[in-house]
Amino acid sequence: MVRYKTEPGEKEQKILAEISLNTPNNLKRRKVTSAVSAVLCVIYAAFAVWMFVRGFVDNGFLLLGFAVLFLLIILFYKKFQLSIMQKVMKKKNNAVLGGTFEYVIDDDGVAITSPLGTGKNNWSAFDRWGEQDGYIYLVRLDNNVVLMDKSRLTPDELKELERLLGNVKK
Repeated sequence: MVRYKTEPGEKEQKILAEISLNTPNNLKRRKVTSAVSAVLCVIYAAFAVWMFVRGFVDNGFLLLGFAVLFLLIILFYKKFQLSIMQKVMKKKNNAVLGGTFEYVIDDDGVAITSPLGTGKNNWSAFDRWGEQDGYIYLVRLDNNVVLMDKSRLTPDELKELERLLGNVKK
């Protein structure tokens, strides 16, 4: 059994946002958005050049502006998604910030005690687990995340935790 107590802060919020950005759905969404934006960028740039050659300078600049817009989407979509994610999470988590979370992880699952209440999650409630920036995280099927700082766990607790996490796919 592993006991872990924490008071989440800004660092944990950033880690949670990064974890959310790296979900399979968000990775797929970014790939599709980048591919579509790249195609549209090339098309608009080609039409802009064609408009400049034909003498329609105003329309050429308009199309060139759209090409630049799609290029910016390709370059900064992840940062934009991260900033939106952090704003949403900050609003969502204002109710629990400042409170203490306690996780008790055993063979049956994870018992969570928070300012909102206490609950027990069996291992079947978790979709996956992983490591991010020195933290171990467990993602539930409803996309809520259990986050633990590895540096605050003893070597024995880490070994026990890794054994228990064998119940969930990585």
